[in-house]
Amino acid sequence: MRVILTFSRDEAITIPADYRRRFISLLKEALMDEYPDLYKNGVIKPYTFAVVLNMGSKFSKEKVQNVRTVIFKFSTGSGDIFGSVLNFAIRMINKGGGISFGKDAPTFPLREINTKIETPKGKRFKTLSPIVVNNPSGNPKNPKEHFIIPRENGYEERLFETLKERMEGITGKTPYKLEFKADKVKEVFVKHYGGFVRGFVGSFEVEADPETLRFIYDYGLGIRTGQGFGMVDYEL
Repeated sequence: MRVILTFSRDEAITIPADYRRRFISLLKEALMDEYPDLYKNGVIKPYTFAVVLNMGSKFSKEKVQNVRTVIFKFSTGSGDIFGSVLNFAIRMINKGGGISFGKDAPTFPLREINTKIETPKGKRFKTLSPIVVNNPSGNPKNPKEHFIIPRENGYEERLFETLKERMEGITGKTPYKLEFKADKVKEVFVKHYGGFVRGFVGSFEVEADPETLRFIYDYGLGIRTGQGFGMVDYEL
C-alpha cells in the first residue's frame, strides 16, 4: 500500500543533499502519537520510502539546485500505518501545509495526494531508492568498506540476513530463501546525516516464496529502509 505526495513550488530553489532526513522527521510527526513504540531504540520501522526530485535538478556533494518538485513515495504492508500517513497528508493539504528544508527556508506546498494498492506482479524489481547493505566487519568510517553492493563478496548472504531480521521483526514470519540476481546496477554514494551511505540503484530479480516477494515490495530491501532507502517497484 502506497501513499504518494507531490510537493511543488513555482520558483526553483536549492535544498540540502541530505534531504531524506526531512521526511524521516515528517513520518515521525505523522506516526509518533499513535505509534510511540516505533520510535524506541532498535525498533524496525514497518515501512519504506523514496524521494524523487524533478528532472533538471542539479546534484552536488552538499546541495541540490534547481528543485521545483519533490515527490514523496511511502510504502507499507500495514493498513493501520497506511491509514495514519494518508490521514496526516489529508490534514496537511486541507490546512495548506507543506515542507521546507531548513529554518527560514522556502516552503514546498503539498499539491497532490495519490494512493496505490497493487496485487503481486512477479519477481523482477527496480529500485526507487538506493538499496543499502552493510558489512558488519567493515570500517564504519569508510563507506567503501562498511557497505557492500551486488557482485561483492558475501553480498547475497548479508542481504538475506537483513531481510530475515526485518521480516521476522515486522511480520513474525521467516523467509525460506533468497536468490538475488542483479541485472543493471549502478553504485551510488548518498549524503545522509553528515556522512555518506553506499548502495546501488538498478534492476534485479529475486527468487523467493510469494510471501517474501510481497514483503520486499511492501517494506523494501536491505537496511535503513525507514530512512529512505530500499524502496522498490515491480519491473514489468
